[in-house]
Amino acid sequence: MTLAPDPASVQRRIGRLQQRLAARAADDPDVQAALAELADLAGRVAEEAARAQAAQDAAAAEQRRLHAERRRSRLLFEIAPAPCLFTDVNGLVRHANPSARAVFRGRELEGRPVVLQFAPEDRARVHALATAAARGRMETAVLTLAGDEQEPLRVEVRCVLASGDQLLWLGRDVTEQETARARLEEAMASEHAVAERLRELDEVRDAFILAVSHDLQAPIAAVAGLAGLIRDQPRLAARDRRRMLDQIHATAEQLLVELRNLLDLERLHRGTVGLERRQVDVTAVVGAAAAAADLGDRRLVLDGEPTEVDVDPVVVRRIVGNLLANAARHTPAGTTVWVRVRREPDGILLVVEDDGPGVPDELRPRVFDLFSSDRGGDGGLGVGLALVRRFAQLHGGTARVEGRPGGGAAFHVLLPDG
Repeated sequence: MTLAPDPASVQRRIGRLQQRLAARAADDPDVQAALAELADLAGRVAEEAARAQAAQDAAAAEQRRLHAERRRSRLLFEIAPAPCLFTDVNGLVRHANPSARAVFRGRELEGRPVVLQFAPEDRARVHALATAAARGRMETAVLTLAGDEQEPLRVEVRCVLASGDQLLWLGRDVTEQETARARLEEAMASEHAVAERLRELDEVRDAFILAVSHDLQAPIAAVAGLAGLIRDQPRLAARDRRRMLDQIHATAEQLLVELRNLLDLERLHRGTVGLERRQVDVTAVVGAAAAAADLGDRRLVLDGEPTEVDVDPVVVRRIVGNLLANAARHTPAGTTVWVRVRREPDGILLVVEDDGPGVPDELRPRVFDLFSSDRGGDGGLGVGLALVRRFAQLHGGTARVEGRPGGGAAFHVLLPDG
């Protein structure tokens, strides 16, 4: 290999040649002019050589600096406590530091796609992080590493563009924080459930207290008053005595219904009410409930074909009975009440309609709530309709109220079949 001559030695040789030519052709003006031009060129060459040497020295110094910086960066990369990965823009791992190897449980990383190191459900998010970084945006996501599903490892991952063809992935193990947060959320949900349970129990307690002080007080007083009249007037006419006994019987039946509703409400809150489903003709069950209802001077119309459904017939009777009692309480004498049974794609639909005054719009959203006073006025505690909704929910169904075309109220209860 031939080495390039040193610029200084070349310049010295040119100088000696100039001196020899100048001595031999001292009288030749053309030679002297050429020598002068040659000397000027030699000076320029020397200047360029000096600049080139300075640039070469600077480049060598920058190369040494970059080499030292790379060594320093490499050292920092290797000793960094956080997991770090370098990948190409396609996500193929080029380098991984010891912390990353530890987090990834010693798996082979170099030469493999980084996306495969994460759980399948998080891989789309990994691609999204890489795409954002390639476009100059840094995003963060908490991802689950692929591996042991019994002890999933959660890592907070950031991806940045390190160079034109490299992405830097930075990780932070947040498994403990995520676990602690999940436990806190679970504890808060449990606390909320307990608080809700206590609130419901308070509602039931208040319902009993209010029922005794309000709803049950008047019927009990009526029974006591009528019984006292019969006792204190031994010569009471047989017809009057019979009428009073009928009133006592009707009032006692009303008391039994109210007490049964309250007891059922309390059992529902305690979770001790279960369903005894069986295939029954729901139209026959509804008809029996309607026949047992006391509607007074109201006209009853039953509409429905025989329909076999898997339901609890006792609960269905209670639903229909409470809806009819609600209609009797809130409609005037002469009102027509319709009870309809219809098969729907989602189950069986029970509809109780009346052409009475209806339910005011502002009451409809809460008409099935306890203490809603049913449909307004002096309707009491709303236990009957509250039970309708909860019995429907026990079947997995729903209850709602609408306005009836032409006026009145229409109560709809949907019960899924089985």
